Order: sequence, then C-alpha cells, then structure tokens
Amino acid sequence: MAKSIGNNKNGLRTHHPYRGINPAQLNKEQPSIDGFTKKTKDQINIFAQGYMSFLSKIRIAPDVTNEVIEIVKNSPSSNKKNYLETNEDRTAFGLVAFGKRPVNEGVRILYSHTDSPCLRAKINPAFIEWDPELSHVKLGTLFDVFGYGGIMPHNWKSRVLGVRGWAYIKGKRLEISTKMLSSERNVHTDWSYAEGKSLGEAHSEESLKLNTGHQNIEALLKDLKFKGLEDFARAAIFIVPREPAETLGNYINGYGHDARSGIYTAIRSVIDQKNLEYTTLVFGFDKEEVGSKGSGGADSIFFERVFDQMLIESGIVKSHNQITDSLRREIYSSSLAINTDVDVGSSEKEFDEGNSSVIDTRNVGRLGCGVFLNSTDGTYGDQVSPILVDHVMEGLKNIVFHTVGSPVKADLSSTFGTMNEYTARRGIPTINLGTPTCGLHSPVETIHMGDLYCLYQACKQVPQRLFEDKIIRKYF
Repeated sequence: MAKSIGNNKNGLRTHHPYRGINPAQLNKEQPSIDGFTKKTKDQINIFAQGYMSFLSKIRIAPDVTNEVIEIVKNSPSSNKKNYLETNEDRTAFGLVAFGKRPVNEGVRILYSHTDSPCLRAKINPAFIEWDPELSHVKLGTLFDVFGYGGIMPHNWKSRVLGVRGWAYIKGKRLEISTKMLSSERNVHTDWSYAEGKSLGEAHSEESLKLNTGHQNIEALLKDLKFKGLEDFARAAIFIVPREPAETLGNYINGYGHDARSGIYTAIRSVIDQKNLEYTTLVFGFDKEEVGSKGSGGADSIFFERVFDQMLIESGIVKSHNQITDSLRREIYSSSLAINTDVDVGSSEKEFDEGNSSVIDTRNVGRLGCGVFLNSTDGTYGDQVSPILVDHVMEGLKNIVFHTVGSPVKADLSSTFGTMNEYTARRGIPTINLGTPTCGLHSPVETIHMGDLYCLYQACKQVPQRLFEDKIIRKYF
C-alpha cells in the first residue's frame, strides 16, 4: 500500500491506485502508428483526411461508384488504356489498370463491396395508421422499412435519418433525397424492460416505422416527386445516417467503413503507382450484405464481363468468341485476389456484462495493430492454403499486420459465407486483408487510421505472382 501513496503534482499527499505499476502496462499501444517518424505520421494523417472526405460524401452504393469515377478521372494515369465499367444502376464497378506484363502471366484483383447495412423501404411503405379520434396523438404519415444486412434495430431509433435512392419512371432516372424521423418511446412511458422484455423483443425490425413529417400521403409523394403509390415499386430507397466522418484521437468514426475503407484503399493503391508491374483489377461489388446476388454482386456475371473485356483490350484475344473457360482458368490460377473487406474489431463494449465469454481475445481483430490477415475465409478453421498465406506474409514485410481467425469462441462459431467463395470458386487464389472495425453494422463504426494506411501499403506491396498450378501427377 505504501507504494500507492505519494505527492501529486498539486503537492498533495494522496492515494493513487496505479502508482507502483509498470507505466508501460497503463499505456494503450497502437503499433500501426507508434514509433513511426513524423513524416510517416503526417502521411498517415493526410491519407486519413482524404478517406474521411470520401466517406462523408457516400451514403449508398451509387455514391461509391460516382466518387471512384471522380478520383480516377482527376488522377494522372500512366496508362491511357485504363478504363472503368459499371453495372446498369451504378451500384458496382470494375476498374482495369494495365501493367507492364502481359495479362496471361496473371493479374492482381483487389475487391470489396459498395453497399453498407441500413434500412430499406418496403414495396408499399407509405401508410396512415390511426383511428380518426386518435389523430391528435399521432405525428403524421408513416413509412414502413426493414433492415438491410444484419442490424440491431435499437441503434436506428431516436435519430433523423437520410432517405436516399433512385427510381426509374417512364425510362428516366429520378434521384431521391429527403429525410425522416426514426422516433423512440418516452422513457417515462416505456414499460418494456419492467415487463421483462429482452432487447430484441422491445426493439424489433417491424417496429421501425419512420415519421415522414407530412400530414398526408399526397404530401409525401410530392416530396419524392412521385405521381402515385405504384412508383415505390420501381424505386430503390435506402434510409441511412446523415452524420459525416470524424476523428477521435487516432480513430475514425463514421458510417460505412464496412466496406468503403476497402474500396478507398484499393483504388488509391492503384492510382498512386506510376508504373504497375502487373495488370490490376479493382472491383466494388454490390449486395454483399444480403448474399452478393443481383446484377452487381460478386456471384454475378459482372466479374466475367469486366474480365473478358480486359482480355480483349489487352490484345490477348480479338473478340468474345475467342475467350474460353480454359483461357480464363489459366490466367486465374496465376493471379491473386485480395478481399479488402473489414472484419470484427474488439472494443470495450465487446466485454460488457454477459458478452465477455463470447470473444476469443487471441483471434479477434485488434484496432491499432495494423492490417489483419484472415486465412479462415469466414469459417472456423483454416481454409486458405499455407502456400498462399506464406506468399502474402512475405509481401507484408515492413508493414504492421496481425493474423485473425473466428472472433468468437469455438462453441459459438459457425460457418458464414464471404465474397471470397466466389473468387475461390473461379479458381483464383484468394485471401482477406482489411481493417479491424468496431461496431460493425451500426450507424457509426470505428477504425484506426494507422490500420487504414497499412492496408493501403499492403495493397500496393503484396506481389501478384504466385506459383504455377501445383497439381501433382504420378503414374504407376
């Protein structure tokens, strides 16, 4: 006890609970930024500021594509043959940046997804729900929504949300932009917990009815520039947070790190290199949060559309009818795909009462410890070839990184799909490098700016060339 008593800076003799403990144990290390020179730290900060500007402009998938187009267009290119393709709704894109080597020696593929968890409008969302005698206690016309991607409904209440999207009416695209209120009960009248209801029972997705601020449905339609209720069926409407990204120390807080952080780092890693050795493709796929299906998903033919056009532009073939599955497989096997999507990062909230027994502290992602390398591909247990892991690790020299696995303990872990299965199924060696992220799928997620910069450096540095197809044949 004597060691904990001493004079403080005010000259008072007080008890201090940490006096006598090694100071290093009371300091939160952040290896992805600690120990670097001032010049490098300035570069990390500049990169983070550019990313925050990018993130703050983005709310829905077409925003990502539009911002990527602006970044590429305004950046000097070392090869005028480079081009970018999108799907019909601009929710997905594929950038092709040609390198010095022929594409039949293999390509580098960096990919992530453009969509983020949010709320979506139901097909028939606008309604009025009150007895005329109760109209005086209601706020007005309501809007019916559901969760897009895995969400916790209580995170989306008690806030004003942005309403974004688009509609096609008589062949013309109509942009949608307004705002609505996701209200919450008064604490003085909320008896759900007193009645013993769980968080899920007290806050269901079906309870997410938004207030439009309009006195009637006609006023809402006018606000959206719709002619009738049927126009909702030809629209894609997303309800998203409105707050811009901001820093807190070395942390970046904002909506949509999942997975816009992977998009930005991949794009910047390509356009910031003057002379690419190998041709590099950067993909932003859509619908990852709901299974990667649809016209712009990783499981669609959008990948082949971009890849096949690259073969023609490179001169390796002259037309689509010369492209064979055998040619694709030959190039796939000599290529490398890096999924730059995020993964679970731990924070103090993961160790709240009742949850601490869930986390596998040695295998969960750790903010401030650099880019993560995940070789489990969404399942508990090793799924990626050690040959590939060895190759990627060797390419991470001088970059701060850490390895992760399933973030929860074995009895609670379960198999879940990732975008990796779609590139691996095509025969492309695939691995996941990304930024650990706290509060995944909430309106405000958190990453570390040092980890973001490490991912950017990894995307530039990990070499493309892997190995010849290692099929071993023996004849007896």
